[in-house]
Amino acid sequence: MELSDGYVKTNSRPDVVGRTGEDVLSREDWRWHSSLIEAAWKVGSPATLPGIGIIYTAGHIDRGRYKGLQSVPNTLPIDDGLPDMFLAPQGRTPVSGRASGFRVSYNCSIIEKASQFTLLSKRGPSAKQYVKQYLRLTRSSHNVHGYVEVASREATSYEAPRNFDPEAASQWDIIEYVLWQLRIPTSYNESEITNFKNKLDPVIQDMESPFERSANGSWNINNTYFDQPGKNTVYLDSGNITDVLPHLLNRTMELAPPIGLQCLAVSRFGAANLDPRTSTFSSFEERVPDTAKLGDTVAEILSTNYVDLFSSINSRTMLAFSNSMVYGGFITTQELQQSAMLAYGTEALYLMYNGKYGFEGSWIHPNLS
Repeated sequence: MELSDGYVKTNSRPDVVGRTGEDVLSREDWRWHSSLIEAAWKVGSPATLPGIGIIYTAGHIDRGRYKGLQSVPNTLPIDDGLPDMFLAPQGRTPVSGRASGFRVSYNCSIIEKASQFTLLSKRGPSAKQYVKQYLRLTRSSHNVHGYVEVASREATSYEAPRNFDPEAASQWDIIEYVLWQLRIPTSYNESEITNFKNKLDPVIQDMESPFERSANGSWNINNTYFDQPGKNTVYLDSGNITDVLPHLLNRTMELAPPIGLQCLAVSRFGAANLDPRTSTFSSFEERVPDTAKLGDTVAEILSTNYVDLFSSINSRTMLAFSNSMVYGGFITTQELQQSAMLAYGTEALYLMYNGKYGFEGSWIHPNLS
C-alpha cells in the first residue's frame, strides 16, 4: 500500500506540529538546546518524525533506496545519508500546500586513509584553528577509554552553500572525527572479558599516532606528535593530556588502531510546496538565513564522553558486573558511523520539531489542507 492510497484533499486546515517560521531559533539561542539534544542522543532515541511523519524529498530522489522512508512515520537515516530532504510541519494525516521548514542534507562517510581527511590530515600552525582534542576518561571501573580528535570547518557567511547537490558537498560544513580506543584491566577479576571483540574494519591507514610502543611492549605518548603547535590545547575533565595519558597507558592492555569519519552537512530554513501523493517538495525558497544550522552541536555531542557512543546505539557489548559497567568490545567503525548519523538526525528533529513526538503545542496551519 502506498502512502498516497486513499488520500483525498479537503479544504479544512490541519492541526500540525513543527516550527511556524516565526519561532525559528537563532544560532545563539540554539546553544541552550544542546543539552536536550545530547540527552536524547545518549539514550538512542529513534530519529522518528512526529505525526504522520513524512520526510519530503526532492523529486529526483529514489525513495525506494532508503529504509527509513519505507513506512510512516519516516525515520531519519543512520546507515546512509539521505540527500536533499525537507522537514515540514506534520499533521495526523498527509497535508498539501506551501509550508515553512528546514531543507537539510547530511552524511557521514567512513575514512580508510588519512589522506581522505580534509582537516585532520593537515599539520602545522595553519591547521590548528580547526582541531580540538578530547581525552574523555571514563569511570575507573570501566575497561575502555577513548582519545578523540575533532576538526570542523564552517562555511563563512559570504560563501555559505545553497547547493544541495551531493556534487557540491565539498562546500558544505565539515566535521571530521578520529578515535583511538584503549583497553585496560577491569576492577573486578570476575568481570574480565575473555572474548573481547577487538576486530575493527576498516581502520585508518597511515594516520599519525599520538601513541608509540616501546621495545618491551608498553605504550607511551608520542611526544613528537604532541609537540606540534596547538597540539596541547586539549579538552578533558582535568589536567593536561601529557600528564594524564601516561598513567592510563601504564595500564593499557590493548590499543586499537584509529577509526574515523568525515561528516558533511548543509541546512537552510525556507518554504516549499508539498506533494503528499509523492512525498516530494518543490519550489524551495530560503526565508531566514541567520538561523541555527544542522551540525552546530554534533561535534560537541560526539566528544562529550566516549562511552556514550555505546549507549547511543544500544550496544550489546555493555555488560554489568558487581558495581561496574564493562564493555565486551571496542566501538566498531560501523557503530561509530551510526552514532554520528543519529546525532545529526536528533539535532534535525530539534531544529524543526523541538524534539517533540506528540501534538502538544500543535497549531492550525493556514496554508495547508
